[in-house]
Amino acid sequence: MPLGLESCPEPIVECIVQLLDLDDIRNLRITCKSLALKSSQYHFRTFFRSKHVNVTVDALRTFAEGIEAGGLRCLIQYLYLVGIDKECEGRKPGRQSDWQKEETQRTQEVNLLSQAFNGLAKYSKNGSLRLLTLRVAIVRNGEETTLPAESGPLVPLQKSVWLCTMRTFDTIVSALAASNLRIDGLNIFSELDIQPTSLAYDQINTIDWNDSAFAKSLATLRSLSISLSTRVSEFRRALQENKEDVGRSSMKDVAEVQAEAGDENDFVGLSRLLRLCNQLENLEVDYLRIPKGYSAPVGHFYYETILQRMVELDTLPILKRCKFSGISAKETDLLGFIQRTRVRELSLEKSILCKGTFRSIFDYCTSRAASMTKLQFDTLYEISYERPRREKMIFFAGGGKSRIGFPSASATEWLDQEGESVRTSITYYTSPRTPIDNPWNPEWRRFRRAEDGRMVV
Repeated sequence: MPLGLESCPEPIVECIVQLLDLDDIRNLRITCKSLALKSSQYHFRTFFRSKHVNVTVDALRTFAEGIEAGGLRCLIQYLYLVGIDKECEGRKPGRQSDWQKEETQRTQEVNLLSQAFNGLAKYSKNGSLRLLTLRVAIVRNGEETTLPAESGPLVPLQKSVWLCTMRTFDTIVSALAASNLRIDGLNIFSELDIQPTSLAYDQINTIDWNDSAFAKSLATLRSLSISLSTRVSEFRRALQENKEDVGRSSMKDVAEVQAEAGDENDFVGLSRLLRLCNQLENLEVDYLRIPKGYSAPVGHFYYETILQRMVELDTLPILKRCKFSGISAKETDLLGFIQRTRVRELSLEKSILCKGTFRSIFDYCTSRAASMTKLQFDTLYEISYERPRREKMIFFAGGGKSRIGFPSASATEWLDQEGESVRTSITYYTSPRTPIDNPWNPEWRRFRRAEDGRMVV
């Protein structure tokens, strides 16, 4: 008598299951109890290891109740929490009832999310989540939910999206502090496959990182990716004044904003977060400059302070990998950070040295003392103090063809060195002054506009 599939040993059934999609696995599981058990092993469980949850009261309630019930829904290792920006609503802030309603809603969200976090901590083997990712999505016409699409240079970033990142970050971090969950990886609005949404750098400082709950939650953190942006003062001013739109302000207003932008307290948030991450191995910081309004005159002069505050910490984690994109730094600060963290894989993109040159940094990175295994440099600038003061792009000799059409067959704005080639000394020079009618100039301007970030409307 021929044997049926249900009589096959579990390893054979598992091999079969690996060839099936989820719908076919479901159909197989309902054929009989024996196959339901045998087909519910490793491959089937992988479908439950990641979960996307909208940060709304209804979605979080369903999520929390599912976790509390136990079972396969508690196998989550990769959790994506998505803040929802409802484009169609566009309400005017100003009525007291609206603010009270929002605060009540936020309290509910924090409570439900912390409940779900506690459930995940209870059912996981070591009380931790492998990766927690923060995202923002847009609801259009009350139905369709989409992540921000890829855009061209200087595509407007809606104020509502910026405010949504602020609310989402505050809600999730508050819930994490109120729970027993530990996280191994944290991604704050920093993903390569979607248009970046960023957290204004002053917002990270609104969190009390001295709360002992954060020390427990971040005790096992090994990977941190975060996208920060220039402080957008006019948004906060609009909220404070209960206005929907803010026009051009007087010179006195600009002076006030410049004073706010230079407030030392705004730059310590990331360093205070980093201070808690003793086990950190991978660090990514992406800085988005927003070229509009107050951000243009104030952001350029202060945002190197973020790295400066990090370097001032008594201790820094020993890193395997570090990536900085869009940052501004002083030569001594960047070199000091690289040396003290003993990073082995370093990536610098779209970054500016506001003081000094890259010479000492390149020399150290290619020396044996650094123990580097991989170097990636792309679109770097030094500040020229000749008048007029300007950013000068650096070009690497022998790197290949330039992406932006720089008129040299042996110089490029990017350089990759890995393995044995890491020890190769780096020769570079800054872009020369070019005639106004040089055909390379228009292409260079388009490239710079694309690299500088997006407008805010």
